[in-house]
Amino acid sequence: MFEFLIFILVSSFYLSLILAGIMFAYRVYLAAKTSTDWVKRLCIGLLPLGFGVFLYVKDQRLLKVYRAMILCLCILSLFASLFLFHRVLGL
Repeated sequence: MFEFLIFILVSSFYLSLILAGIMFAYRVYLAAKTSTDWVKRLCIGLLPLGFGVFLYVKDQRLLKVYRAMILCLCILSLFASLFLFHRVLGL
């Protein structure tokens, strides 16, 4: 049982890293798809925490996909942090 718990926690860590990379690729896609000036495109792609996406992307369908990815990332990161808490507390 303990090995299974560790497997889930480590897997969630790697899945959260993969999802973060996918989210960055999605932001670059959104920046390329929008028809605004180049400064806003750079803001969409490079501002941290997706601020550029929420400021400059107006299509609600694309924002809903990004919000769903953020929710999944938060859940996976919570599971991954449980592994760190387990190691620090020495349970």
